[in-house]
Amino acid sequence: MRAYGLFYGALFGSLAIETAGQFNNPPSVLIWCGKAYNANNASFNPGGWLSPPEKSDVPLLDLRVYPRFQVYTASEDSATLVVDVEVSYRTGMPLCDYGGNNSVFYDTRSPGPPQLHLTVSDAADSSVLISNAAVPLGSIGEELSISLGDLPAQSLPRDLEVTASLDGCTKTFKISTQILRVPDRTDGGTVTKLDRKNGGLLVQDYKTAGSPLQPLLPYSYYVDWGGWLMNSTSQMNVFKSYGFNIIHIVPPGGPEPFNWTQFDAFMDRADELQLWVMYDMRNTYLNLSSLEEQVNHLKSRKSLLTWYTADEPDGNSDPLNGTTLAYQKLRELDPYRPVSLVLNCYNFHFPEYTAGADIIMEDVYPIATNLTFSDQWNTTCNTTYGDCGCDDCFAPPGSIEDVRKRYEAFDDYESWLGWKEGPPKPIWGVPQAFGGSEYWKRPPTATEEAAMAMLRINNGAKGIVAWNWPTTMELANVTGMLARSLTQPAVTETLLGSQPIKLETNLADSKIDARLWRAKGKMLLSIVAVTTAGSDGEVVVQLPKKIDKVDSVVWGAGDSWNVHGKELRKSVLSGYEVDVFFVS
Repeated sequence: MRAYGLFYGALFGSLAIETAGQFNNPPSVLIWCGKAYNANNASFNPGGWLSPPEKSDVPLLDLRVYPRFQVYTASEDSATLVVDVEVSYRTGMPLCDYGGNNSVFYDTRSPGPPQLHLTVSDAADSSVLISNAAVPLGSIGEELSISLGDLPAQSLPRDLEVTASLDGCTKTFKISTQILRVPDRTDGGTVTKLDRKNGGLLVQDYKTAGSPLQPLLPYSYYVDWGGWLMNSTSQMNVFKSYGFNIIHIVPPGGPEPFNWTQFDAFMDRADELQLWVMYDMRNTYLNLSSLEEQVNHLKSRKSLLTWYTADEPDGNSDPLNGTTLAYQKLRELDPYRPVSLVLNCYNFHFPEYTAGADIIMEDVYPIATNLTFSDQWNTTCNTTYGDCGCDDCFAPPGSIEDVRKRYEAFDDYESWLGWKEGPPKPIWGVPQAFGGSEYWKRPPTATEEAAMAMLRINNGAKGIVAWNWPTTMELANVTGMLARSLTQPAVTETLLGSQPIKLETNLADSKIDARLWRAKGKMLLSIVAVTTAGSDGEVVVQLPKKIDKVDSVVWGAGDSWNVHGKELRKSVLSGYEVDVFFVS
């Protein structure tokens, strides 16, 4: 995904974002993720590291209130606000004054948690949208309905004020949030809804008038435009036949995005096939004039799913405000679709770069590479030096644990940033589907590929877009089969209808990852072996409730698990084994 030695300098056009190139490196020192990686250069502290807030001596109220969807339209007369009410020692406001009679804010002998009482008002005119709604302390994902009748449909978000009080506490808590209600589309384009509670996308079957919104679990690839697709739209039929439901076109290099005649032919065929398009502006997103031209050219297309601005801006050390300025321009031009970008680094200016996105992607590539020493540059790799192709990845050979650790890290960062950074942002995965050059000695095997993809799904990924296509026939076949399996309606509805619950096992987390989803009366399990070694013996997975049987197998050998009340048992787990199945 990267082009070594190609770094942003002054860009084109009157609305270009001004930059002198990378911003934290000594003169002439090449960097990636802020770190020197050439053997001729010394290590230095790259900065940009996000650390947890200092631990509080008293419990804090971590209150977050946000619209369930990133956009509502004029034809919608109601909306849902999601409320998360957690007690934290890192993020939030002190629960009480903690002095005198307020030293304890509720009776620990009470039968349930205290109630938080919420009032939500329109900041513009102080009209009350929700009055004194009760939400138990510790609740996650509580939903409150509001009427949109008095909120005008406009291009700018509407500011809302949230005031809260807690039983047994004399102080008042105040935060703000925003809701976006826009006019209905009249240009023929579609609306992509981002579910901020569970992280999934919802789209409409635009070929069927009046059809309801349906969840979409993207499974696809970054696709080479110039070498594979540009001269023949018939390749799109081949691509979709594998089972992929979106396509991410990698633009040619340079300041010009595409030959519009050729790209319009591609978009015509995408509209016909209902193959959703993730539109990539990696080479031009810093040029706001070019961005505006591209968006205006494409926004009325029916198959356009999301915008994609920056490709590894943290690796390239793009201007820290670049993604935000592009995001603001996109919200102005097309507020009906979410904006995405991909990060390559473990922890380098995460808040600044992700401020310009609704969807955060990661591209951890751990297969067939030396994670501690770079043969490419003849240097070691650590938190302040070197580039091994997988930033701050330290799992031993034969393990993909760094994939899970990246999700855990991103979840931590979003938690530390708190409500002031807005609603939670879903993460999508970019599994490695290439190799044989640069850092990676070979492509992944089919077994490794499936494990990397499902480990991402287990840890909350709401979309998979592998790098890159064309790939090997082995990987094309396994990813196509996995795409068809995961995009079955029952599977998609379950994966996107809830968040994964981590299940305890008799093995270390470094060996196995087991998750459960519960939605619409269904229970779906996914169990992934994280290493080539698998298990040394029997595997036991603990369940939150007793089950009777394995219902249906989505992937792998789910029917080889034995049901024992609140446990699932299997004699042995093979290396990188993936089993996905429904239970009841």
